[in-house]
Amino acid sequence: MKLRTLAIFFISGISLFAWESKDKTETIVNWRTGEISKTVEVKLPKIVFHPDDPDYNKIGTAKNITEARNIAKENAKEEIKKYLYRSMENLKLDSNLLLREKIAQDESFREIFQEIYEKEPIEIHNQFKGNHLIATGILSLKGKKGILSHITLPYSSESFPEAHPIHNPADSYTGLIVDARHLEVVPALFSEIRDEDGVGIYSPLFVKKSSIVNYGYIRYFSKVQDAMKEDIAGYKPLLTTALGVSGKLGADLVISNEDAEKVLASPKSREALLKGRVIVILRKPEK
Repeated sequence: MKLRTLAIFFISGISLFAWESKDKTETIVNWRTGEISKTVEVKLPKIVFHPDDPDYNKIGTAKNITEARNIAKENAKEEIKKYLYRSMENLKLDSNLLLREKIAQDESFREIFQEIYEKEPIEIHNQFKGNHLIATGILSLKGKKGILSHITLPYSSESFPEAHPIHNPADSYTGLIVDARHLEVVPALFSEIRDEDGVGIYSPLFVKKSSIVNYGYIRYFSKVQDAMKEDIAGYKPLLTTALGVSGKLGADLVISNEDAEKVLASPKSREALLKGRVIVILRKPEK
């Protein structure tokens, strides 16, 4: 099987608040739910049930409606796989590499993704309308069957940077929300957050893999008020404004040294980061 790559998201109603990106093929990445999706429309093949018909038993025809629908579903599945795998290949792994670049460079990644492709972890929802099939394919980033559960990184292998206790230890935060609506940012699977000196405040090296798999690494919203209501933010998140971006692909965010100290000063705040309680606010892309 030829090596390919993947992508995800189901649209039974696109969220008004999640930050989503869409490519030229109308494949959508929902960075809040951690899904990429593609919807296709396929026409059912001609039904030829009489042996005397010159088209009887020809390739691309069916003998009954059940067979016609099964052929349409298989055609839709192959088309969806093509779009989803191609879209996933073009996702940024981090601020330095696209996922397809990492797969090309790293043999262990190639083996992992080859195994994923062979399992075909795409969920497909089918709906028939007349002689057409509307099919939506979904490939999840998070969850036990999601892509993040298969990516091998040294999760939680480093401790958070030392923080000077310039703030009252009682000033603990239940999450971190970074407003980056004024910046040109396209998310990566593992975007990092740094202070003005380039010191990492949030990265996969600090976060538990179980948190990333179950809840995602970073959630993206387009409105601050909706992010503040999100359970993952908790009752007292630290809201800060990004000062800029960093990294070759511009996916990492920079916050002030002062706010970095605030979120690292308390053990409870560091525990919130360890559990992946981070949200980034981006402006909605123009349609």
